[in-house]
Amino acid sequence: MTLPTLSSAPPRYERLIAYYEEAGPDFAEWSTGLNMHFGYFRAGLNPFRREAMLNEMNRQVLERLGLASTRDDLIVDLGCGTGLQSVVLARRGWAVTGVDSDPSRIEKARHRQRSVRGADNVAFVAATIEQAMLPTATFDAAVSFCVLEHIPDLEGCLAEVHRVCAPSGGP
Repeated sequence: MTLPTLSSAPPRYERLIAYYEEAGPDFAEWSTGLNMHFGYFRAGLNPFRREAMLNEMNRQVLERLGLASTRDDLIVDLGCGTGLQSVVLARRGWAVTGVDSDPSRIEKARHRQRSVRGADNVAFVAATIEQAMLPTATFDAAVSFCVLEHIPDLEGCLAEVHRVCAPSGGP
């Protein structure tokens, strides 16, 4: 699948991009892995070990996808940022397309991908989900970690997710 590259984000996304650029150093302090979401606490985890809880949130989300871990399953990662979750998904065997409106974050995601063994089944697109021109009914699942609340046109974004995700054969 050939994916487009967006040279510049639409004006309504400029504030979102500026926010993440400004908050980037803070997120680096929050999580060495650049998990930009909240953690998941369960019995047995130390609440003072934030990175473990952040990784547990990733695990909980992935488990709930209910997909077989094969390269036949395609996942779109909305607002993939620097690509951490996309790479985690890829290392577990899924094919992933990470989409983010900030070209500089996509470049960081590509750098992360090149530095991680087993993450060759990821494609990154510098675009909004609406501009990415992803093929209809291609993806088996969509994930987004603490991004949707920032999307200027959430209704349009979710309509596009609905268009690109294949109808589920499961319950």
